[in-house]
Amino acid sequence: MIVKKLTVPFVNEHILKNSTKCWLASATISEAGFNFVNDRLPKACERKLLTGLHLPTPPKLLRQILEQDKALIEMKIFSENFFHPKVYIFDTQTESYGFIGSGNFTIGGFSKNEELAYMIQDAKQVQDLKDWFEGYFTKSKPLSKEIIEAYEKVYPSLKEKEKEVRREVQKISDIITGKFNWDNFDLSRQYFVRSDYQTFESTKAGLTTPEVGEERLHVHRKLMRLHDDIKDELH
Repeated sequence: MIVKKLTVPFVNEHILKNSTKCWLASATISEAGFNFVNDRLPKACERKLLTGLHLPTPPKLLRQILEQDKALIEMKIFSENFFHPKVYIFDTQTESYGFIGSGNFTIGGFSKNEELAYMIQDAKQVQDLKDWFEGYFTKSKPLSKEIIEAYEKVYPSLKEKEKEVRREVQKISDIITGKFNWDNFDLSRQYFVRSDYQTFESTKAGLTTPEVGEERLHVHRKLMRLHDDIKDELH
């Protein structure tokens, strides 16, 4: 069955609430995504987590997971290659569920983004997913304090690269959709800055507050200075 928003079967069909054991694999995990799932699972539910470190997972979250009851939650890091699967498997007392899709272990991956997942309930197919998971789990390293400390050193640069990619993708998206976005303009070496232009936005056209008046006066003074600077060069 096709699933557009994983939160729907997770919550509405009580899969998280009734789980006795789960196997969760994702390219990245966010604090909000982890808490969404973890807080809804029964305390006695056994959890196995698997991720890579090519996409930024907050070190704070890794420490939080490491400090939890090791009898109930076991996490490993796959480092042999870029780890990009998104697989979620749940056992309940009566049935097993498997989900394969595009959504990471994040709130965006579960509900906010445009993602696609497929829910599997066939017992053999779910077992095939478990076997796949355990194959990678066996080859992965247990989460440890040493891994987290090493990862903390590179996490800031990974996070900054991710932000830069998002900014560039947003620019392309704005061009495609025709959306105006101030962030797409580099005014760092321009005479007039962003706030100068925003003084004359339509939302301020009818305002007569002292603050707006001061903004207009500020731009007026800049225009006069510009006039004085260039008037002798123009004929």
